[in-house]
Amino acid sequence: MLSPLKAALFLLLTLTGIGLAWYASEQSLLLPQQARSSAETPRTTNKFVDAKITATAHVVDASQLSTTAPSAPPSAPTSPSATNNAEHTEATPTAWCRPTSRLGKLESAKKQTVYTWVDADGRKHFSDQAPSRQNAAKGGTDTQTLELEKQQERFALTLHQHGDDMPAFFQSNLRARIHKAYDVLADFIDPEQLQKVVVNLHLFDQRSQYQTFMNKHTQGLSPASVGFHNSRDNIAAALNLSDKQLVTTSLHEAVHVMNAGMFGYLPRWLNEGIAEYLEDMEVSGQSVRVPAPHAHKMRYLQHSPIGIAQLIQSTGHDWRSQQMQAYYAHSQALVFYLQSSPEGRGWLSTYLNQQARNPCQTIDIALHVEKHYSGGVAAMQQGFTQWAQSQPPAHQY
Repeated sequence: MLSPLKAALFLLLTLTGIGLAWYASEQSLLLPQQARSSAETPRTTNKFVDAKITATAHVVDASQLSTTAPSAPPSAPTSPSATNNAEHTEATPTAWCRPTSRLGKLESAKKQTVYTWVDADGRKHFSDQAPSRQNAAKGGTDTQTLELEKQQERFALTLHQHGDDMPAFFQSNLRARIHKAYDVLADFIDPEQLQKVVVNLHLFDQRSQYQTFMNKHTQGLSPASVGFHNSRDNIAAALNLSDKQLVTTSLHEAVHVMNAGMFGYLPRWLNEGIAEYLEDMEVSGQSVRVPAPHAHKMRYLQHSPIGIAQLIQSTGHDWRSQQMQAYYAHSQALVFYLQSSPEGRGWLSTYLNQQARNPCQTIDIALHVEKHYSGGVAAMQQGFTQWAQSQPPAHQY
């Protein structure tokens, strides 16, 4: 029989055990509830991933590419000074349904008078001075009457410099090129389709700052990237490795943002082709000169040919293949070829006008070529092949 002291001790231990068991059971009930509360809390979505934002990565030296990145074939070497292209993320039409880069329809502003006229080849020119009689005569009777236009507030460009301020003349040159790129793009479509567009261009001196910014606004790009864009937030960014490279990369990425604001969703080949077409443009006063594609790019057309039917229906998988550089070269060349003839410019204008009217739509581009280009894809391929064997002259705007 237990003594009173032992009985009291036994009772105390029993009550303590019961208390601990109750506490543990309560915690086992609380923990799942806490986990459910955490799971049910809406996460802060990464809009850059969820919206599938288009991002562009550029590298300037093939040796900087990762081991999985495609390289140029031996027969089509890449110029060391040329800007090569690395990975992209694929865009979807829903990303462009309400492009934030659009500021609304253009409104006339009383500014400098700009003369515009069409030359004998059907190409439109801009100048702050009236053309000479000789130049006007070259265009035939349709160019005798010059149209006077008011300069319009076409788009907003803001430069964000991360690092040392760049010289004023360099900033002025860069701004002039980007503004002129908009002028050229504006000539692709009817005036009533023009949109005001905003571009926020970020320039970096240090790779560490650039990569931090890049990782914040996009994902999955090559560490060797020196330029990217995020059209959802109107961002173009470039890392400064040299003056020439910085201008080229900045212009290329800014054009992507403008494409989204003006046209909405574009197939990959056309989006890249237009950006490549304009990245080397030269500006003198009100005149623009677009040189033909570099010889090393034209060699891809001979040594790594891609048919037009395949190019215009290419997918993201195609652009991530070993033929990636060939896709870039063919896209630029095809845009240049189309801009070289009235028929080509007419088809491109028809397509871009249709796209600009509804930036969310995806047009069956092969069917569009068959309907709106004389002779369809076959005729376009034949003309393109012949053109690729020539030495095309530069385009003047």
